[in-house]
Parts: sequence; C-alpha cells; structure tokens
Amino acid sequence: MKLRMRYTLFCVVFVLANAAFGRNPRPSFSLTVSLPRSAVKSGSDIEVDVTMKNISHRDITAGRIVGTAEAHYEIEVTDSEGKPAAPTRYERMLRGEPPATDHHSVVIGSLRPGQTMQEHFYANQLFVLDKPGEYAIHVSTTVYAGKTAVKDATKVVVKANVVTLTVTD
Repeated sequence: MKLRMRYTLFCVVFVLANAAFGRNPRPSFSLTVSLPRSAVKSGSDIEVDVTMKNISHRDITAGRIVGTAEAHYEIEVTDSEGKPAAPTRYERMLRGEPPATDHHSVVIGSLRPGQTMQEHFYANQLFVLDKPGEYAIHVSTTVYAGKTAVKDATKVVVKANVVTLTVTD
C-alpha cells in the first residue's frame, strides 16, 4: 500500500513538474529596445534599435535578416489612447497581405553567453506616425523550443521593453 502511495505521489509530482517546466521553457535570449531620438518632428525617420542578448550559459544560434530587421520581429505601435497606429503598405506586405514579399537574405551565427547583437528598423516605414502625440513601441519575437518540428514545439514569446516616442509638429 505504501509503495502504491509513493508511486502515485511520484507520478503527480512528475506531471506537475512537466506542466510547470516543460510547457514554459525559459528563453535563451532577451530583447531590449531603444530609440536614438525619443522625440522627432512629424515626417522624420524614426529609428528603433533592438538588441538581442544571450542570457543563457551556452552558445546560441542567432539569425539576422539583412536589410530588413523588421521582418524578424512582431512590432506594434499604439497611440496615447492605446489605439494601434495604422500600418503602411510595406508593413502589410511583411505580414503576408498580398502581394507578399519574401526576398530576404539571412545571416546565421552564434552568440556566446553575455554577447549581444544589434539591429535596427524604421518605425515610420511600418506605421503611419505623422500625427503629433506620444506613441508606444512594442517589439517581440516568437521562438519554438523543445522539438525540431514547429507543430510539436512549445511556443515562447520573448518581449522587449516598451519605449515611448514623441512626435511633434
């Protein structure tokens, strides 16, 4: 009887541990977003820098999409009322609305523990940001962990800090 209880307890702990750790793996990297200029005039280029940092204790594979870092991230811009900024035609094309474009070159390398990789994109190429006001820029990326096939893997969303941009007349 005691053996059966121990076995049952072991099974419960095993299932709970898998539920807690197996479904929510920790990402091996972090994302940090910064703005070289946090206030710009309407119609100006709005550069957004994204830094990926290896926060694991081992080398990780990192890819860079040459010339179009924005294709690698999910990017959302909201106004001061929380309403999403209107996407440009280019943003709609990147996200698959016809005519879709997929003519990017990818460079793959590795990042040692603590090493960083920086990319940038221009928010005004992705969203209509010509009205004066404050905008919040949200950046994230989705990775799949645990299995080689995406359909069997665990989806992990890595979110960066949110930065605030002021657009003036």
